[in-house]
Amino acid sequence: MAVFLIVVLSVYSLANLYLYLKGLHAIAGAGYPTKLYTAAFILLASTFVAGKFLEYGFTNVMTDILNIAGGFWMAFMLYAFLMWFVSDILLLVQRPFHLVPVTALPAIKLKLFIIITSVTVIIIIAGFINAVSPVVKRYDIALDKSFNDGRQEVRIVAVSDIHLGSIIRKRSMRHLSEMVKRENADLVLFLGDLIG
Repeated sequence: MAVFLIVVLSVYSLANLYLYLKGLHAIAGAGYPTKLYTAAFILLASTFVAGKFLEYGFTNVMTDILNIAGGFWMAFMLYAFLMWFVSDILLLVQRPFHLVPVTALPAIKLKLFIIITSVTVIIIIAGFINAVSPVVKRYDIALDKSFNDGRQEVRIVAVSDIHLGSIIRKRSMRHLSEMVKRENADLVLFLGDLIG
């Protein structure tokens, strides 16, 4: 367990350090002060770890807030990391060809910081809205089979991508449970991505 915890914390810390440095270089390179950025980053990056450690001792509103903020931060960290990584590869590939002048790099890095942060926030908001607003899709599947009790049809509800965890909590699960009950299903299947 200790090894797993060390590995997880190391990966989390390195990913956050990478993101922090990307933002720091972009903001400082454009000549803006970085103290507020540093304070905000440390606060947000620590929410996930603080929430997880504190909830083992006790659960209250504060730990819930930290866990929710930490869940959003984890999503932000993932998407921002991927976008920055792709951006770094593209900047590295162009370097031998001098497609981007060195003098333009600070402005480009600041624009990348703004674009990546904005796109990541939009993705997270859209994902959250999608997660708390489950969609019912109906499919009619005809099979050449008969059932032992003489019925001609069976209603099956398949539930997937719940991602129950820091952000999707009890209230969302109650809403989902009510939706499943309304379908009056003969069989309920949970397909995957239950915890996220």
